[in-house]
Amino acid sequence: MNILMLVAPFILQHVRRVKIFRIEKFLWKIEMNLRWNGIFRAFLENSIPMALAMLIQLKKFTFDNVYTTFSTLLAVTAFFYITMMLHFVWHTLQSRPTVHLELPLVKIVYGTLYEGLDLTDPLSKYYHLMIMLRGFLLIFLTLFMEIQPLLQVITLIFYNIFLLYFLFGRKIFKDSGLNIINRIKELLIIIAEIFMLCLCFKSDSDDYYQYLGWMVVGSLGSAAMLELVYLVAIQLIELRKAINKLRLLLS
Repeated sequence: MNILMLVAPFILQHVRRVKIFRIEKFLWKIEMNLRWNGIFRAFLENSIPMALAMLIQLKKFTFDNVYTTFSTLLAVTAFFYITMMLHFVWHTLQSRPTVHLELPLVKIVYGTLYEGLDLTDPLSKYYHLMIMLRGFLLIFLTLFMEIQPLLQVITLIFYNIFLLYFLFGRKIFKDSGLNIINRIKELLIIIAEIFMLCLCFKSDSDDYYQYLGWMVVGSLGSAAMLELVYLVAIQLIELRKAINKLRLLLS
């Protein structure tokens, strides 16, 4: 999917030259949306599982046979892809003033990076990037520090406290309901991590571990449900905007 998103704009650029289609303007809109929006969306959605698979493969870096050689080469390719895309995402958000990001043509090309975000605060545009970096941090801690669970959990707690402070210190989303949902979700994640921290200390009671385990599952499960609510809500908001635009066109 990520490779397809990279090559699709170039294919459409050549297709638009074929005048027989007579739909150049429509194809141009698709090309503009795919050129960066499609590439960025594929990266934001697939980068975390891709990074996990890449690091697992690179931990067993080998060229013993055709299969492992091909897998290792794909992992190296994925590493360069993720590094390159992180640079482009950061450069796109950092190099353009907030005022420019609200321009219609810029939204068509880069809008997926800050979809649903309130850009009145110049730092809110980095929210999706911060969530993705937390996923990378979790993968790194899981794969390379598995023998130090206490350090794993403490690192995640500090990162999530910073993220929670970031959420409470400013209005991140245009819709106030989305701000409330994400604040509660991040608070539940920190609560789950505090219970995980307690699990790192030894106890002679099996009930101690069982109780804490259920508290972790309950907290993270509730956070996952809120994430689902957030995803549905943001799609409903976009659908409402599309309906309103259609009504304006018809009136």
